[in-house]
Amino acid sequence: MKTTNPIAALFGPSPFGPTQEHMRLVQSAVAQLPDLVEALGASDDSDIAPRQDAIRVLVTRASALSREIRLHLPRSLFMPVDRRDLLSLLDRQEWIGREVRAIADLPLQHASGLPTDLHTALRTLTRTTTETCQQATAIVDELDELIETGFRGPEAARVETMIQTLDRLASETDDQIPALARALFEPSDSQDKGLDPSRQWLTHQLIRALGALANRAARIGDHLLPLIAR
Repeated sequence: MKTTNPIAALFGPSPFGPTQEHMRLVQSAVAQLPDLVEALGASDDSDIAPRQDAIRVLVTRASALSREIRLHLPRSLFMPVDRRDLLSLLDRQEWIGREVRAIADLPLQHASGLPTDLHTALRTLTRTTTETCQQATAIVDELDELIETGFRGPEAARVETMIQTLDRLASETDDQIPALARALFEPSDSQDKGLDPSRQWLTHQLIRALGALANRAARIGDHLLPLIAR
């Protein structure tokens, strides 16, 4: 009796299904970040490790799916998009997963109890970064509709608008980082005291990783826009 590979079967008439599922898993990991950063404002660090563990589990699942996609992605000449374009999209999604995993691997329990002003700014940055990644996920979810319309017409125009929104959110993230860096290295009078060097370094690494995460998400739009323009 002939057996059917369950991953290969997922592709069905569209090569995008498993790739979209991969992006959703990555976004599920990103969605843990607001609660993780919220926990940094508490003097008790007990909520930090569980959030980081949840991120690791989700990124590991996404990585496993990515491997299966690469193994079983059809090589047919009749695919609606170039196989290389689809693999490049998967690369960019994996980059997002690596960035959020890097945050999960930071020893953030040593940075808990952040001063209020700094914590507020960090929460804002995290929210914008998460929204940027969510927008990238929404764009990937539109790929089936783009195939149906031949990457033309109102659907293509709508996705172009979504990519513009993605770029705007990524730019907002970039704009927030300088003020946050100032709050980190030049504590205001409203803060009781600055951070010790190790906590400064950890918080700075987190800020850098959040910025990198948003930029990685923006690369999704950069990759898909030429497909629409062809």
